Amino acid sequence: MLMKNGSRVYRLHFDALHAVACIAVAECQLRLQMTTKALALLASKMHMILQHCDCLSQAKAQLLIAKCKLQLHQGAASGMTKTELYEPLSHLDMAQKGFTKVNAIKELQQVHYLRARIHHHLKNFTYVVLVVVVVGFCASSWSCYSQTHSTTYAGSVIRRPKPSGG
Repeated sequence: MLMKNGSRVYRLHFDALHAVACIAVAECQLRLQMTTKALALLASKMHMILQHCDCLSQAKAQLLIAKCKLQLHQGAASGMTKTELYEPLSHLDMAQKGFTKVNAIKELQQVHYLRARIHHHLKNFTYVVLVVVVVGFCASSWSCYSQTHSTTYAGSVIRRPKPSGG
């Protein structure tokens, strides 16, 4: 598989970079209310994302697809049908598995929040109460983690203050 001058190796490296760039472009398109374009981009590049990206990027792509589908259905009509509401849940499940593997607590909060909104709309209130407890646990886990470990956030390092005295 390796070509004479090694260009095959460089191509594989750029495939991963291309996939991550597609995820970033799709996220920007979603924020700019270009939902159909973001969904089409993610759908066309999903095979590349699954082949070449790390677990975190794959989970982000699944979360973006779920957000796109929710936003697309909300914009199309005032009320979403039950089948339209169940559609993003499979993507949220895959995103949750990926975020759990890499312990991405902030992203897990987004997944649980979106899932709680869907179940609230479906009038499945037992799940909503469970998610409120889980999201609260994720928030407390994040604050405990950030207090005990040095955490890089937005380019700056947040460190736990040294105990005074002694």
